[in-house]
Amino acid sequence: MTTVASLVDEVSLLLNDAEADYPNIRWTRGELVEYANDAAGQIAMLRPDLFEQTDTVTLKPGDRQTLPDNALFYRVDGTLDSKGQLQGRPYAADAVAARVSRLWFDAIACRDSCAARSKPYVINSWVFDPNDPSSFYVDPPVPASPPVRVVVTLSRPPQRANEDADLSADTRFHNAIIEFMLYRAFSKDEDSQTSLARSDRHKQHFYEMLGLAQRADDRLYRSATPAGEARAKSG
Repeated sequence: MTTVASLVDEVSLLLNDAEADYPNIRWTRGELVEYANDAAGQIAMLRPDLFEQTDTVTLKPGDRQTLPDNALFYRVDGTLDSKGQLQGRPYAADAVAARVSRLWFDAIACRDSCAARSKPYVINSWVFDPNDPSSFYVDPPVPASPPVRVVVTLSRPPQRANEDADLSADTRFHNAIIEFMLYRAFSKDEDSQTSLARSDRHKQHFYEMLGLAQRADDRLYRSATPAGEARAKSG
């Protein structure tokens, strides 16, 4: 990772705003720190896969579960037992079928499954419904007790970093972040057509770089996928 301070220094030089005796007169370091963080946030929005992480979530009774704030859901990896060991290999169920099932059978399912169990609870399957992006659903429904913890894979937007910290973005996006910061910097001078034109060019370069990175990743993943598996997925 790259420190925010090093990005600020580099952009200040490119903006000719790094005089030894009068640094950061036109653009303060605080402004440039904000631009760097905004760049990381934009990358996270467009490429959430790059910010994928695992997290432990305590489930609520029933089938509908709420995601942590600002999280994008990928999958449930398993249920944690009393010793913290991961149990089960839950699979992704069909969202449409699950939606119909919830509409007709929720009351029956909760009556039967939310009651106390003789065996420890383990998730069999999960559903993510794009029509309800702040939630995910598990089967069987979670009992009222004891508490159930699961490991989920999700994506979160990066924490905002101060000047002395590392920016939460892959170093291969260094140049794209510089372009985004320059786009924001030149857009500050709204009365100058020249500055606005430069701002637009840097903004375009930023998105072009992200697009090129996405295509490169797609080629890499395709080449790393066994031919038989790729055919099975396409079929």
